[in-house]
Amino acid sequence: MSLWPVLDKATALLMERFFDNLARGFGFIGVLGYVRERQQN
Repeated sequence: MSLWPVLDKATALLMERFFDNLARGFGFIGVLGYVRERQQN
């Protein structure tokens, strides 16, 4: 779930992965790298 409305599925997925991993305790920089890698695949 995103904290605000988004218009496309890719952005919604990026935000979902980002906040899920932050909630799991991963650091901000680590989460950014992980999400970036996942979005490229």
